[in-house]
Amino acid sequence: MNYQPFIASFAPQANSFPLQLRHHSIFISHKQKAMKHTLLSFIILVFCWTGSQAQVAINTNGANPATSSMLDVSSTNKGMLMPRMASSQRKAILNPEPGLLVYDTDRQTIYLFDGQKWRPMMAATEETAPLVSRYPVGARQGSEFGAAADIYNTYVAVGAPSDSAQGVICGAVYIYSRENNNWQQKVKLSPPNATTGEHFGTAVCLFGDLLAVGAPGKTINGATSRGAVYLFKRNGEVWDFVSMLTHSGGAAYDRFGSSIAITSQYVAVGAPLQEHGGKTNAGSVHIFGQISGIWTHKSSAYASDPANEAKFGTSVGLQDSKLVVGAPFAPANFFNTPTNGGAVYVFQGDGPGFIWTFKQKLAPGQSHNNMEFGHSVIINNDEIYAGAPGYSGTPGWDQSLGVGMLFKMIFVNGAWQFTGGLQDLSDYNRMGESIALSNGVDLVIGMPSWNSGKGRAIVKTASSHYYVYDENPNVKEKYGTVVAAHAGLYIVTSPKSSPGRIFFGVVQ
Repeated sequence: MNYQPFIASFAPQANSFPLQLRHHSIFISHKQKAMKHTLLSFIILVFCWTGSQAQVAINTNGANPATSSMLDVSSTNKGMLMPRMASSQRKAILNPEPGLLVYDTDRQTIYLFDGQKWRPMMAATEETAPLVSRYPVGARQGSEFGAAADIYNTYVAVGAPSDSAQGVICGAVYIYSRENNNWQQKVKLSPPNATTGEHFGTAVCLFGDLLAVGAPGKTINGATSRGAVYLFKRNGEVWDFVSMLTHSGGAAYDRFGSSIAITSQYVAVGAPLQEHGGKTNAGSVHIFGQISGIWTHKSSAYASDPANEAKFGTSVGLQDSKLVVGAPFAPANFFNTPTNGGAVYVFQGDGPGFIWTFKQKLAPGQSHNNMEFGHSVIINNDEIYAGAPGYSGTPGWDQSLGVGMLFKMIFVNGAWQFTGGLQDLSDYNRMGESIALSNGVDLVIGMPSWNSGKGRAIVKTASSHYYVYDENPNVKEKYGTVVAAHAGLYIVTSPKSSPGRIFFGVVQ
């Protein structure tokens, strides 16, 4: 018999003494049976003795057990097996202790007894395993934590526009960082000199060490909800306030700061309720440039055909010198039909002069009333993705179903052209209400109205797709309201589960 190498280390406690056992590939021959039994008896005796005397580490490097652990097992090439049994056997366990773990062979899932019921800890396949989730520490109930979120490398910013800080309900942003594959809450940000009703955290955007936070409820010079954007810069683990962005032509209820996009040169900010061209809530986007570390307002972008309630600027996408703007309630074409079909506008920037020129208006041929095309947008090189969460599905379907669809457009021969899309024909998904792209190929698409508002998201890679959702959702928690992705990592939010929750995933 061959005993695999191991080291059992015992951390000394009161009334005990240090002890180490080391066995390296001990071969026990037929002539050594007596020694075999003696050795096994000794090991069992030691483990039983230390059960009430000391902590135990089982490893191959001689490391002491972690101070917070009674048993610390580590290996780089082997796992640890727990009891395996059928569902009927698991359910037949008498008086299970809270914390009891078993592997259910029927369900192919680890189950935990929480003191009242058995709860599955993982799904049947890796792709559909529940994501790691976090509740905010220090948030008030109803904070809407997860109403906005973004990820860049190993940092995540999550907006909670109805949270409290500095003694008022002004909104907040929570910062998480990933250390040793573990997401940890680091800091809670609030606006300098916070005032009630700012809705700080309605939009957030990360790029490098820069964070932009929208506060569309901010009162400026007595104008209610004129709106502002706060810029923060990361220095180590500290996020320093840099400046507050506004635009001089703003007015009350513009809701400037409802959407944000950032590059190394620009910050684009949506004001979807700004009046333009004599049209109420036509909307606008304002572009800020950085010179010698100072951010100033440089130019503005408007719809080429402003319309009442179009809400141009509900979503913005920015890459290099390309700007895309969603107007989900705009007429789908230049003849004011269909109603609320939605449109996406593309602009080209000249760089040094900060001038943005309108290039093209996009709307799918199958537009219909209340489609909301442009509710979400992404631009990636010569590709644009736009969500239409109100899309009804197959022609002739009830338009109130809100199945949703994600459209893709590519740049060919000097113009943007539609090239298909993605949809899930389950009733009332609102697929495309949120979208994110990682590494240029992996899509994450929110479907927050699925299953009576519980919600889910779909992860679409180059070779497969799979759904992710909350295994134990609250009623109508709207999982998938916001999604974001970067460098193979993604996040999904559930802002309606009070105080809100965020889920962290890795693209499989």
